[in-house]
Amino acid sequence: MKLENIVRFGKRFFVGSLIAGTMLYGCSKDKSKESPTSPQVNHAPELPRITHTIVDDYSGSTGPGVNLDSDGIIGIWAHSVDPDGDDLEYYWSSDGGKFESTEGTYATGYFVTWRAPHISYEDRDRDFFIRVYADDGELTSDYNTLGVLVDPR
Repeated sequence: MKLENIVRFGKRFFVGSLIAGTMLYGCSKDKSKESPTSPQVNHAPELPRITHTIVDDYSGSTGPGVNLDSDGIIGIWAHSVDPDGDDLEYYWSSDGGKFESTEGTYATGYFVTWRAPHISYEDRDRDFFIRVYADDGELTSDYNTLGVLVDPR
């Protein structure tokens, strides 16, 4: 055999072995150990917990309700946890009175101040409800509600 034929045979043998080995490795590879790429499932934030304090009282109370004088101001905090660790935004609404930051019945943020409406002595106590929910950008929590009994002035 000539040297040229030996080199040509060697190249073919090497390339053929390389292709065969790659094919055998690819076919024999255990694909059951590979984890498929699955999309992340987003979970809704937990129900926000509400803490409140009457301005100038600083009690930091929790509970379903509070008594407040007519035109009184209450500071309210919301705290929730997102199981996925997403950042949260809080959305507030009320059926009366107004949030100091917006001068209206809607506000955003983890802390808001709410001013009770004016109720004269001739009127009787009135109930108002302040609601908050947490939003992670895709899903929202259920509402939590704080009841406020406003006394006439």
